Amino acid sequence: MNIDIDEAALTELMELLETDDRDKAVNLAVQAAAVRVRLAKPAQRELAELFASGALDLEALEQPWRQRHSSQTPAHFTGSTESRP
Repeated sequence: MNIDIDEAALTELMELLETDDRDKAVNLAVQAAAVRVRLAKPAQRELAELFASGALDLEALEQPWRQRHSSQTPAHFTGSTESRP
């Protein structure tokens, strides 16, 4: 099978894997992607079910974060050289 592959990405992957075998690098990358997707599927499904049932309220989750962070302006936005805890 012939496919177009990003040569820069493949070169980086081969360096990281310490191999000069292009086929081996591509096959390992495909296997790693399959593992990541397989592991993520149950969590994605569970989150979708929680959201559909109303048990997961994203606005409620964001509200405490916004309350904590809205009154704190980082020093780099105020021009101050003093850092905040």
